[in-house]
Amino acid sequence: MFNKFKIGMDIGTKNIKVVFFKNEVVSDYIIKSIPKGLKNGETEDDKEMLNILNDILKSFKKAKDVYLTINDERLITRIIKIPKMPIKEIKDYLDLELQQYIPMTLDNYVVDFKILEELEDNSGKFYNLLVVAVANAIVEKYVQLIESVNIHLKAIDIHTNCILKLIKKYNLVDGKNNVRAFIDMGDRYTNVSIFKGDTLLINRLLSFGGFDLTQSIANLYNLNFEEAEEIKIKHLDLTDVTDAKEELRESVVPMINNFFMDLNRIFEYCSSNLNSPVNEIFLYGGTSLINGITDIYFKWFKVPTKVIDCNFFNDKISLKDEKNIPFLLNAIGVVIREE
Repeated sequence: MFNKFKIGMDIGTKNIKVVFFKNEVVSDYIIKSIPKGLKNGETEDDKEMLNILNDILKSFKKAKDVYLTINDERLITRIIKIPKMPIKEIKDYLDLELQQYIPMTLDNYVVDFKILEELEDNSGKFYNLLVVAVANAIVEKYVQLIESVNIHLKAIDIHTNCILKLIKKYNLVDGKNNVRAFIDMGDRYTNVSIFKGDTLLINRLLSFGGFDLTQSIANLYNLNFEEAEEIKIKHLDLTDVTDAKEELRESVVPMINNFFMDLNRIFEYCSSNLNSPVNEIFLYGGTSLINGITDIYFKWFKVPTKVIDCNFFNDKISLKDEKNIPFLLNAIGVVIREE
């Protein structure tokens, strides 16, 4: 029987984001902080994670199906080119050929793929595939966690595919040759996905996030982490050069510049190797809400930069507090099922 109630869940390193769907429409959501120092997937933290999830799910008793999206440095993604072949043969092909793209033993990994596009060149027809490899232990841990709170785990997805599904579902393509960078700025990691039209060109996970900025502020003022986090949220402005805030801003600028240098290498690869210079940048994730963030992106890359909001979806997504849309995109996108 069709279950009209669904949950999209994004378990991050700082927050758990849960979106409740009724008849495929966002009905409600919860953003719940994960206590600092708690590492999901570590045995000693299982009980506290269960308590957090049980507390969240009290608000969504009608939903029994959950779609989970994860982002982990141990998750490997690659875009590879293979000859066109029957879909059922691709998995066997990858088992034989994937080692040349991923330099590690894959015996303990779950491998999945998605056809991004079918193309043809002088050598014949071929597929561009998005290939994902994730350690068995990670998958098993999430399965156990979800099943322990008496809900059904329908699917596990990755952040890049979530934003890709949102782009396609809401017809967000502005010209098939328009190259857009979607940058998910989380607490520990930044996930960079670059699309040409609705075709994924490249995906990279960078070790930079809001945690780094907070830690820098804590070190500058000799504060505990919670006090530094409050200062970051309330007072950090990356474009404010007044004497009162210059010291605060300058404390985080070096690490942001290092992040931008890493990001610029990705952009240069797209421009030089893929003939696809980025012409728009869209930000989401909690760290995208830092004051002045879009201005310094533009200063660095000379590319129009926006934080994604409900206007981006032409008001097809509505929330009770629309300022939270940057936190929830992955949890919304994970529920979208493709034909």
